Amino acid sequence: LQLVDKSPDVAGCIAVAPPVNKLDFSFIKSWSVPGLVIHGAEDALVPNSEVRQFVESRNAAGEHSWGFECVEGASHFFENQQEEVARIATHWLAPRAGSA
Repeated sequence: LQLVDKSPDVAGCIAVAPPVNKLDFSFIKSWSVPGLVIHGAEDALVPNSEVRQFVESRNAAGEHSWGFECVEGASHFFENQQEEVARIATHWLAPRAGSA
C-alpha cells in the first residue's frame, strides 16, 4: 500500500486483510483512488470491527469510496478460501480494467 501511495499512475487498490490494528494506514486517507478491502470473517488477528471502521473513516475522508468484502468462514490467512478472494478481486477489477 505504501508503493501505491507513491505512484500517481495507480487507478485503484485492493487490500487483503490489512493489519489496521497493528500498522498506521493514515496515509491512505488522502488517496484519490477507489479501493476494496477483502477481510476474513473469522480473522483472529485483525478484528472485523476495526477493519470496517478503517474503511468507513477512509470513505469519509477520501474522494473515491472504498468497498468492504467479508469472506465468511475465512481466517486472516484465508486457508481454503483463496478462490473466493480471487473471485471477489476479479469482480471488483473487471469494470476498472479498461480505465487503467
